Formats: sequence, structure tokens, C-alpha cells
Amino acid sequence: MINQRHLTWEKMLWNLLKKYDYKILEKNLEGGYESRPDFVVEKEGKKIVIELKVQNIITSRVVYQILYYKETYKAEKAYLAIHVNGPKINANIKQKLSEMGIGIIRIHRTELLFTEPITSKNSLEEDYENYEAYKENTQIAEKVDESSKEVKELSREFFIYIILGGILVFLINRLIDEFLKGIIYTVLLIIICCILFFCYWFFIKSKRKNER
Repeated sequence: MINQRHLTWEKMLWNLLKKYDYKILEKNLEGGYESRPDFVVEKEGKKIVIELKVQNIITSRVVYQILYYKETYKAEKAYLAIHVNGPKINANIKQKLSEMGIGIIRIHRTELLFTEPITSKNSLEEDYENYEAYKENTQIAEKVDESSKEVKELSREFFIYIILGGILVFLINRLIDEFLKGIIYTVLLIIICCILFFCYWFFIKSKRKNER
């Protein structure tokens, strides 16, 4: 179910990013994929990931999530985006964000307010251990999701093969039965078989092209 508040703030952030001359490289509107940030943008040659949050409480998991996006997309910068009237960030989470090089964007109706991180080497070892655990779990979840998509794709292909094969068998049987009855009917069946063959060939060709 789509969070209407999240969707509204996403559109507001999108428009303001364009106003601030950010080039939108990728957008994951409506929270389509948890393994992707809401925005991947570029400005002055630097890649930046931005994750928007609307929940009332910002937890350590959000910090690890954004850090994972930054590492995965090889971004120079990362930001947590919140609305000025949105969630509050406690001092401990602010410190974690700053120490891990994550800035904060506060969304106003007409402007974006940036708080840049003050990178520190005082991050606790526990934070990095927790991040590594989060990264490992996320990677496993992504692999499971990818495998699920592959199974669905194979099931769809198998269904298409069964349908096409059944139709071809039926038409070939009819072709054999009617071969001696009339040349027109025979030619018509041959044309239908050729059309099915080219449909199958086009399907395979399109699939291979999409895999590249």
C-alpha cells in the first residue's frame, strides 16, 4: 500500500532537486524497491544517493541502509531526506549519520536545507559490525528476490512453450488430415504454422536482447 505522505514528499523533493540543478540519474518513487535509494543524482560530477524517510522515528537501521546505498552505487555523497515538519532525529542518530559521512536534507516547500556531515574517526566498532550484518542480510534478500523473478520468468516461458507447442501439434495433425482434401486449406494451415514459428522466434530474440 502506497504511503500518500511519502509520495507527496517524494514529488516535492524531486521538483526541488531539479530546481537546485541536480541531474536525476535514477528514481525509486513510491518505494518500489527497498534495495534502491529513492534518488540517485549528480551535481558537479559527483554521484549522490538520497533516501527519503517519513516515519516518526529514525533508527540506526536507516543509517546502515543509506551507507549500503552509498557503497553499492559508489557515490561520493549520501543524504537522509526528511520534511521540516517530519520525523525528529535524536542526537545519537545524528552523530551516527555524521560519523559515517551521511548528510541531512530538510525539505521545505520552496527550498532544501542541507546539513553536511562532519566525518569523524570516532565511530564505534559496533556500528561497523552492525552495518556489515545489515549489508550481508540485504545482499541475501536481493539474491532471493532475483531468484524469485527468474523462477517467475521461467514459468512464464514454460507456459508459452506449452501453448505454442499444443497449437503447432494441433495444426500439424489438421494439416495431415486435410492435405488431400484441398490445396487452399493446406496452404492456409502452412501460413498459420509459419506465423506461429516467427512469433516464437521473435519472442526468443527479444528475450536474448533484454538479457544483454
